[in-house]
Amino acid sequence: MNRVLAGRIAGFAILLLFAAGIAIVPALNRPTVDGDVLQFSLPDLDGNIIDQDHPDFRDKVLMVNLWGTWCPPCRAELPHLIRLKKMYGERGFEIIAIEFPVLVNDSEDERRKALARFAEEVGINYTVLLGGHADDLTADLPNLVNANNFPTNIFIGRNGTVHSIRTGFYEGDIPEYEELIKKLLNASE
Repeated sequence: MNRVLAGRIAGFAILLLFAAGIAIVPALNRPTVDGDVLQFSLPDLDGNIIDQDHPDFRDKVLMVNLWGTWCPPCRAELPHLIRLKKMYGERGFEIIAIEFPVLVNDSEDERRKALARFAEEVGINYTVLLGGHADDLTADLPNLVNANNFPTNIFIGRNGTVHSIRTGFYEGDIPEYEELIKKLLNASE
């Protein structure tokens, strides 16, 4: 009987250590920005090169959304982002969505046209930029570290400083996003 109990205790201890390891690993590999400002320079749906200093983004609270049309959580998040832009856009909130494909087989022009059709079909009401390959985000976002989950949302204050980075999507995240957006808007008004 003691052997059975000892085996159960040992098994439970191993399970606890495993669970603790799972909880620690994501914290160690959280995305960060090296420096205070996220850097990018990418084409929009019209082929214009847009960077973090573009006049449309000055003195705005930004949410930079890293996503892919191939990503089910990214697609599930879209209606919520559209609603957030409608709710807070007049107060100085902008969304910059950078789309990263899994495969880059089409020319940039073909990809831009396909993405523009997709954006129109789903009603995207914010800026969409074309990123490079989903496996190498650092090619387009050189100072973003450990970003390998889609979607990833980077919240930036009016002064250009990164305040928060969130990965993944769950419907329960939206109230937190709203509170963060309100906080950044109120701090900057």
